Amino acid sequence: MITTSNFKQELRRLLAADEPEKVIQQLLEHTEAIGALQLHNELVLQSGRYAQYERDQRLGTEDYDDLIRTRIKISQALLGIIDQLSEENAKAGKVKRLRGISEKALKNHVLWILLIEKILVVGFVFFLWETGTFTVEQFTNTIGLLIPLFATYLTVMLKDAAKHRHVEVALDQKLLVKRNYQWMTYFLLLLYFWVIVGILNLRGPGILNQSQFTTLLATVESGLGVYIGTIVLALFKKEEV
Repeated sequence: MITTSNFKQELRRLLAADEPEKVIQQLLEHTEAIGALQLHNELVLQSGRYAQYERDQRLGTEDYDDLIRTRIKISQALLGIIDQLSEENAKAGKVKRLRGISEKALKNHVLWILLIEKILVVGFVFFLWETGTFTVEQFTNTIGLLIPLFATYLTVMLKDAAKHRHVEVALDQKLLVKRNYQWMTYFLLLLYFWVIVGILNLRGPGILNQSQFTTLLATVESGLGVYIGTIVLALFKKEEV
């Protein structure tokens, strides 16, 4: 792993070997990567000064002593920039720690959490039917309540996944979601799951009759389901798919 200290040593070695052009190029790439705009702009200026120095040297339009002084000034300026790298890296690190989750990652989490939750719920309904708690009619009615809304969400999510199936690292990293929205999303997804499981569990031992069970399940699907739908549509349907 290349540390800031090793990187700075390598840059100083290049300067000592009289290779300022390589130093400028590496620093330009590095400061752009860490978002050190001020240092990057300084390097752009030094790059221009060095290009002018090389031009004057080729054409012989400047006095030799003046050329030497210009080269020394450029090297000194580069050393000053190198000395500031640790501070800029630290600033960049702090900024990264404050950033949220990438939208691509959150979309993947929502897709898989909803998919796993629905598989578990359907599996639990199947278990209740197998153990004789549900009749065939009750089983099919319950599945009929649970699947349609989820199928709608799943269609939107899968269309979005197909539309953005190509690797777009640079674009993905620019779309960041705040942490509070991320945790709110997880909370609602888990609440949705546990409320449904709770209702199924109450129906199992007969605490709820079929009418009460159906009403409660429909209420959750149309109540909490609306909030889940808001999250799904906000993340997955920003444009027509």
